[in-house]
Amino acid sequence: KRGIAAFLSGAKQFRRLIAQINPYLIHANGFRDILLAAFAIPSTYKKCATIHCDWEIDYILKYGRMLGYVSAWLQKIALKKISLRLACSEMLAYLLNQKYPSMHFDFVNNGVDTDKFHPIADKNALRKQLGLPLDKKIVVWAGSFIPLKAPTILAQAILQFPENQYYFVFCGARGAARKTLLETCKELLKYRQDVLFAGYITNIEQYFQAADIYVSTSLSEGFHLTVYEAMACGLSVVLTDIEVYKRLRANQAVSFFLPNNTFELHERIENLACQNLHMLAQIACQTVKQNYSAAKMAQNYMEKY
Repeated sequence: KRGIAAFLSGAKQFRRLIAQINPYLIHANGFRDILLAAFAIPSTYKKCATIHCDWEIDYILKYGRMLGYVSAWLQKIALKKISLRLACSEMLAYLLNQKYPSMHFDFVNNGVDTDKFHPIADKNALRKQLGLPLDKKIVVWAGSFIPLKAPTILAQAILQFPENQYYFVFCGARGAARKTLLETCKELLKYRQDVLFAGYITNIEQYFQAADIYVSTSLSEGFHLTVYEAMACGLSVVLTDIEVYKRLRANQAVSFFLPNNTFELHERIENLACQNLHMLAQIACQTVKQNYSAAKMAQNYMEKY
C-alpha cells in the first residue's frame, strides 16, 4: 500500500499495538513517526519527538516545492500536538526557537558509536583491503545524491585540482528525489582517474578510517551525524558554513567554505591537507568523545524522559 491508504492502515495497526503495550511515553523520531504520534494516538499518552532538520528548508530541497511544502505544513501542525519537542542538536533548537516562537524546542545532541567509529593504527593495510591508493591523501564524501547534499559542488571543485594530486571517494546511494545528480557527478568527472564512486556501502567506517579528510557540501542540516562519525575516525573535515555547525567554528580540525563556492572549497581542502593531520586527528577524536558520544546522548535522553 502507498500514500494515504498506507498511512490510515498503519495508523490503525499502530493504535492497536500501543493499546497492547500501554507505554508510559511515546517517542517519535522522524516525519512519519511524528504524524502517527500526533494524529493516530490518543492525547492521554505522553509524547515526545526528535526533530532532525528545519523542515521548511529540508523538505522542499528533498521532495520538491509542492510535496515539500505540504510535508512541512503537516509536520508543523503535528508538532503542535506533541508536548516535548527535542531538536537533534543545540544549534538546531536555537534556530527552530527563533523561527517558530510559538513552539518551544529543547535538544539532545546526536551521538556517535565510538566503539564502531574510531581511528586505526594501520591505514595502509585497510587501504589495500579497500583497493585505495597508498601514496595519496584521500578525501571522502558521504550521503545521498540529492539537492540537499549538493554533491556536484565537490565534483566541480575536484576539476580544479591537478589529476592524481589527491584521491576522492564518493560514498552513497543515488537518492530517489533527483535521479540525475549521481549521473551528473559521474559525467563531470568521467575523465578523472583519481575519483571513486563507491555506491551504497555498509562499511562506511572503514572508508573514514582509511581516509584523511571528510567533506560535506550540505546546504542544510539538523546535526549531520556523518560529520561526527568521520571526526571520531580521526578525520579533519571541511564543511559548508551553515549555522548548525556554529559550535565547531573554533575547532582546529574543522574548516569552512561558503555554500556553493567551489573555489573556496578547493582552497580549504588544499590548506587542510598541508596541516599536521595526525595532530588534528587527535583533536577531532577528542571533540566527539567529550561532546557527541552515543553514551552521552543516551544519558541526556534519559534525563528528558
